[in-house]
Amino acid sequence: MSLELYAAYLVACLIVVLVPGPTVTLILANSIRHGTRAGLLNVLGTQVGLALMIGVVGFGLTSLMEAAGHWFDWLRLAGAAYLIFFGAFFPQFIDPARDHGLQIVIMGLTAMLVAAISDSVYALAAGRAGRALSARRVRLLSRVSGGFLMGGGVWLAFSRR
Repeated sequence: MSLELYAAYLVACLIVVLVPGPTVTLILANSIRHGTRAGLLNVLGTQVGLALMIGVVGFGLTSLMEAAGHWFDWLRLAGAAYLIFFGAFFPQFIDPARDHGLQIVIMGLTAMLVAAISDSVYALAAGRAGRALSARRVRLLSRVSGGFLMGGGVWLAFSRR
């Protein structure tokens, strides 16, 4: 993998991580309610799950590229059209002329490092915020954020596109 391709991948990882998702919501909620340690344990669990997912995707992509290399460009185009999860994210940054497995390992470790740093910052900040909030305000915050998540889910379920 060239340095330019790796730099592009790193920027993409940072952008993906900066948009908080359900994992960050869980980390924030547990850090506010149960403290920084609980949030950091969520980060650890997320990292274990991420490592397993990257391993499965890496094995599958490497096998796919070795068995059907000529279809690789189609997979990359499909990934560009539907950029979600690592199965479509990684191919955008793989150099087909170089060792696929090594590139996936490098990208996987990079994604894990970026996510671990980002999620840990969320856990530390929310843990501090949780100590400053009363139990009543934590419950109110949990209900409001839960309402937003449920409202977003209902909105997605009924949206046409």
